[in-house]
Amino acid sequence: MDLIWKALGHDSVIQKVSNILGNDKASRILVEGPPGSGKSWLCKGVGTRWEEEGGVCVVIEGDRDMVERPYYPLCAKPQPLAKTWKYYQDAIIVIGRILDLGVLSGKVFSSVSDRLADHLESNIKQKLPFLDDLECSFIQSLCMLCKNKHPLLIVDNVHWLDKGTLQFLQLLIDNKLTRFSGLGILENLNIIIIRTEEKFQKPIEKQYLEESIYTKFEDKFHIKGVSREKLEDILGLFFNTKNLTDKEFSKIHESCGENLAFVYEVALFVQGGGELTSIKAKDLLDKIVIKKLNNITNTNNLALDTLKCASLLGLSFHVNELFCISNKNESDVKHDLNIAFESGIVEKERNRAKFSHDSFRNLFKNKIGIEKPILYDKLSNCLKKLSPSEYAFRSFVANQAENYTDEAIFTFLEAVRRIRLGINSSEYISGIKKTILDENELLDIYNDVKEAWELINIDQASLAIDVLDKWEPINIIQPLVKSEINYTLSNALLSTRIEADRMRAIDIIKENKLDAMEVEINVRFLILELYSNFLNEDKTIALNNIKEIEYILNRSKAIGSEIKDFLFNIYRMFNGIYTPEISVKFMEKSVLHFSKELGGEVIKPLEYFMSLNNLASVLICLGRYNEAEKHLNSGLNILKHHDGIKFRDLEYLLHNNILCRYKSKKIKPIRAFREQEKIVSNRNCGLSNILLENNLIVYALLSNKYDEAVSIAGKMASRLESINNVEIFIEYLVRQSIILVDFHCKSNSESKNNWIDLIQLVECIPYESRQFYIDRHQELITAFDNISCGDCDSWEKYMEPKLREISRGPLWDEFLKGFLLTEIQYWKLN
Repeated sequence: MDLIWKALGHDSVIQKVSNILGNDKASRILVEGPPGSGKSWLCKGVGTRWEEEGGVCVVIEGDRDMVERPYYPLCAKPQPLAKTWKYYQDAIIVIGRILDLGVLSGKVFSSVSDRLADHLESNIKQKLPFLDDLECSFIQSLCMLCKNKHPLLIVDNVHWLDKGTLQFLQLLIDNKLTRFSGLGILENLNIIIIRTEEKFQKPIEKQYLEESIYTKFEDKFHIKGVSREKLEDILGLFFNTKNLTDKEFSKIHESCGENLAFVYEVALFVQGGGELTSIKAKDLLDKIVIKKLNNITNTNNLALDTLKCASLLGLSFHVNELFCISNKNESDVKHDLNIAFESGIVEKERNRAKFSHDSFRNLFKNKIGIEKPILYDKLSNCLKKLSPSEYAFRSFVANQAENYTDEAIFTFLEAVRRIRLGINSSEYISGIKKTILDENELLDIYNDVKEAWELINIDQASLAIDVLDKWEPINIIQPLVKSEINYTLSNALLSTRIEADRMRAIDIIKENKLDAMEVEINVRFLILELYSNFLNEDKTIALNNIKEIEYILNRSKAIGSEIKDFLFNIYRMFNGIYTPEISVKFMEKSVLHFSKELGGEVIKPLEYFMSLNNLASVLICLGRYNEAEKHLNSGLNILKHHDGIKFRDLEYLLHNNILCRYKSKKIKPIRAFREQEKIVSNRNCGLSNILLENNLIVYALLSNKYDEAVSIAGKMASRLESINNVEIFIEYLVRQSIILVDFHCKSNSESKNNWIDLIQLVECIPYESRQFYIDRHQELITAFDNISCGDCDSWEKYMEPKLREISRGPLWDEFLKGFLLTEIQYWKLN
């Protein structure tokens, strides 16, 4: 049977591949050639033989139409090759027989037997929390499949992989995961990648492939397709060709080109009694496929319409998407799929299905004709329900539906989504996409929304409001664009810490909750409403917000990870609803969720960064400084890998880092003062700066820098007086700091009375830990009579015995002893 490869001239390639795989070290092999040259058959023949000798082979495939769906090739759960490509199993098994891999299994398995005995955790997600769900699922499945077996990964159509999947592949190529316990088996992962020559099919990520993937593959092989001269020999390997005329051979080659898969289909057709004489060459493959379907059922073309719909969904597709796009009811679609399964045209993959060859998928796609825009329009409506946040893919679908206005809108939404998540949007908005926005009068809006988010992230929310307010009088017809502007504007308004802005944001949110037509946008507004209600004393309002969000998410039919992202975004802000002792548990889950990586990079760096910052703040409240510092250092590490991103609340992370080191006695007050002063000097004079200045005052007092403390307090007081209706806690924070400075620096005899008057304000603080603030404030009244002004250390000494007398847990201990560094819970949008 090795004649098939000898006929094609590939026998030497097969032998070389065999020899390379027989080495003790993991192999990296690249196979290329024109479309249909048998690249996949050759490699999967190797994989089949590999499995027969005790290994396991897994295949992933790129899809040129699905490049806008990130990590699409990883959606299907990995399975052994023997359970996939069932339709072609007989062919590739026969082809694989020529491989003499007996020495391979002996050499390789003996050399890695110790490592293969490593304990493999059943739940890799717990061991590698930084991996994305898709990565975790793939790695876990792969490791479980190859437990006590040697692994081979075949990556077909590598030139059509999106960048995220390529980054993940690079992790595997470079053995980045093998240092983790239970993943030693991946050190022996052999990888074969298959690409089509560039003159036939352009690569999606050419630069990344050439710089980061192809350079790792020293063993490269080129194979050719089926020539007319070799066609007779190859067909003769499958069936008796004596009765075929030269004209019929030419017809076969004309219809199949050099495509080995097509040649195989013709062979099966003739073996099954098919007659070639009356069929035109251009119709041959079409007739063969239709005959396959009709052999299963007596009703002509019963499954044809369903398979045409499926062809729009990719080489591999989720059956829920097919149910949605089809005009038939669900039971009829299932029946059609069963016909396709039995014919071998489509193969079953749990809740997904897959065309057994890209040629079949293309054949049905080419049969769609004038109804193509209508079907894509249906798919567009389906994606609104099933994948609402896949704006890049929705833009592509809108283009195919010839709905160019929607294409521009979804392009805009995808660009803004990337900005919100800290993903570079400039790469996305370039060339044709930039032109699309410009032609639809969305480019200026995009630039302003981008600028607004950048301003919000550097705590310049007031300027962001000015940038966006100019669009309010303009009648923006497109609701989704208007909603995105209003969402950004609401974020800015909720970031100023001014009550009037918060009330304006609440009005905008209520309007857009009603107008938002999409689940993803609607839920984002609901989460904003939740944030806005953190300042309500009645927490049942915020809790009802959470119930509403959970109800919508549970009712949603969306496929993907966006639902989880929404829920963990809520967890991240639970310090606005619960006391730190309770909220810290949820916030730890949020950090774990957003720490996921793909291709070695955090997927959503802004979300992860803010989760780390929020968790550290709560840990500080509980006196868990070492844990807090660890998370803050993780945040600082994120900064190093994302230079182009303006990280929100960066100064607060640096501020908390100083505080942790001071509280754990790693630095002295004068060092803390200098570092804190640098942070404050690099910022604007916005209201939120007060949180940073408050600690600067304390470090100044502890360092005997009384003049500096008086100056800072004066600026804080002036700023407070210039703003009407400021947030209650901000006012309390400023006034207590001024009293503190007056007492220590001016010997103000009125300090105690001013402190007593402040009790009316502290009683209005809206946090769940309000009673701690009230009790702490009252307890400190006596301190004014028992210590001397200018002696900052005496405050701590005075409070130490009281801690032993009335301790109510770590939060109370921190509040009571920390008159000089009051780390009380503050509300801000994150």
